[in-house]
Amino acid sequence: MACKREALGCIAGVQEVISYLSGETSSEDTSNGMDDDTGWPDSDPASWGWGEEEAMDTSPTTEQTPAGAGAATDPDWLDAAAVAVSPLGDVLAVATDQRVVLLNGQWDSESSQSRFTVSARLEAPEAVPVTSLLCLPLASNQRSSSGAADWTCLVVGQQSGHLVFYTEDGSLLFRQRLHESSVLSVSCSSRQVSPTVEDELTVVFEDAVVMLDGFSLYQTLRACRNQLARVRAGGGGGLEVPPLARSKWELRLQQRLETAENVGFRSTALFDHLLQQSLHRPGGTVSSGTVPAGSLLVTTG
Repeated sequence: MACKREALGCIAGVQEVISYLSGETSSEDTSNGMDDDTGWPDSDPASWGWGEEEAMDTSPTTEQTPAGAGAATDPDWLDAAAVAVSPLGDVLAVATDQRVVLLNGQWDSESSQSRFTVSARLEAPEAVPVTSLLCLPLASNQRSSSGAADWTCLVVGQQSGHLVFYTEDGSLLFRQRLHESSVLSVSCSSRQVSPTVEDELTVVFEDAVVMLDGFSLYQTLRACRNQLARVRAGGGGGLEVPPLARSKWELRLQQRLETAENVGFRSTALFDHLLQQSLHRPGGTVSSGTVPAGSLLVTTG
């Protein structure tokens, strides 16, 4: 069986992304590293580690990579980077260590691909390394809304257990700490996809899983975004964000979590419920015939 890989998008200014993530340039540097004639990066494809076999080092001697050389000298830097793509395919985020590059995509009719350009370059608050990313499209809940996403929120998980929320142009909304260990992954579930799940944001830590209520999170993000617009217009002060509504499960039987998936609301079969109660109660008595129901969380680690 044969398969074919089709390119759905391309990144303009690859060298700009690599230079910033490697620490060679700062967020104040606005150079885009693009060729004036073609609009494409002036670097060769080897910048992404896609060089030809002839370009590979075959000499018997090896060179030690300098400490702190960063992504620009490491051909496998993309493997160690955190990458997130919006479900709508219009926002792309890449992060290494303490730096994040946010790119917005526009459709190019000539190449029939999305063309991503850098829209913001961010540095993690308090210089805490970034461990996970999520591009979260948000749509209005008003009846007059067409259902399309109004804007995209960038969710950044940090090694300190903080979640940082940004707008699609890189403006900071707020930051909260949900646990005391590193954030392994952030994922979203929505009733728009499956009616068996709730609107929730699932945050996986090394020894716990936190679920944020989607409705309250949406209200908080909208309030922070509106306040940010008022501040930019010259009025209003900062917004004190209350603790997010959440549920936390500390999985003490697992030494370390790797992944977790929120399957959704599930109920146990009546036979399995009665069998479990008869095995765990003395004399095989059954106290209740009511089948319990709850959220099912599948974890690995």
